[in-house]
Amino acid sequence: MAAMGLFGCAERAPASSEPSAPPVHAQPAALELRIPVSTTTAEILPARESRLRAEITGRVVAVYVEAGDRIKQGQVLLRLDVVRTSSTVAAARADVA
Repeated sequence: MAAMGLFGCAERAPASSEPSAPPVHAQPAALELRIPVSTTTAEILPARESRLRAEITGRVVAVYVEAGDRIKQGQVLLRLDVVRTSSTVAAARADVA
């Protein structure tokens, strides 16, 4: 009995040398349509730019184009009321004379 006390009474299970495998979850591959999206900010500049000036003064009475419109050479952009300006210029010249 002394020998049993030294080595113990209970039988021990032999130690497993390999750990158990983790569970595996499988799913069949499927094709999924994804549209790439990117968001950014930027300043858009024109390829060409024109500065306009009137050769005569007058009040603008009609505008025929808007900012960003494409125009052609010789196209009328706006209409000026030059009658008032002409009479004002004529009056100023008369005062000088």
